[in-house]
Amino acid sequence: MTNRAKINEFLEGILGPEKKFKWKNFDDGLSAFVRMIKLYFKGVYKDLSPWLFINSGIAILYGISNIDLIPDHIAGIGLVDDLAVAGVAIHTCIEEVEKFKNWEAFQHIHEIQVV
Repeated sequence: MTNRAKINEFLEGILGPEKKFKWKNFDDGLSAFVRMIKLYFKGVYKDLSPWLFINSGIAILYGISNIDLIPDHIAGIGLVDDLAVAGVAIHTCIEEVEKFKNWEAFQHIHEIQVV
């Protein structure tokens, strides 16, 4: 199994069977994520959940720390806890990006109606 196939399988497990992972969607989501963060820090987008920062921070700290629920040296299952924590953070990011895209589309429609 290739690395891309493994990533697809992992992400489909997070997203659920109804949302098939596509790399184009990943690129679109990543650019939307960057726009969302920029607009948040500029004060334009204010609907960003604090859970995005909390879950991302926990995932980063858990990933770099030496503390593990399941030690990484146990073959086969050692990374399960790391992937679960990362999965929660990724899921939160995906939800926030979808919410942002809806907000962004509404802003665009509103601008068209005003003009």
